[in-house]
Amino acid sequence: MAKLAKVGSRVASRTAAALCDADGAAESYARRVISKLRIVDFCRTELQRYDDWEIDADIYAVANKDGEWFVKLYVQHGQVTILSCHPPDKVLRREDGTKIGY
Repeated sequence: MAKLAKVGSRVASRTAAALCDADGAAESYARRVISKLRIVDFCRTELQRYDDWEIDADIYAVANKDGEWFVKLYVQHGQVTILSCHPPDKVLRREDGTKIGY
């Protein structure tokens, strides 16, 4: 899944800021994060509306050695697109009730 992931510049820059990353490794880091997603990391699915289309995006709350992460992605035509990968702006509740964030 991770090798198919598309990561936009906004996502990469926000991930880089969280990691204090100056060497441009944020895109590969975001791919690594999603390659290690587990069922227990799942929070919910949200409908994302854009001007001319809408998609269902999955939201995950990840805790790893680098901290806590809000991850939002969707899969379309076998292609994973990462919409967000950054520290959470608020508390996220996983499906099992575990809270991530502050």
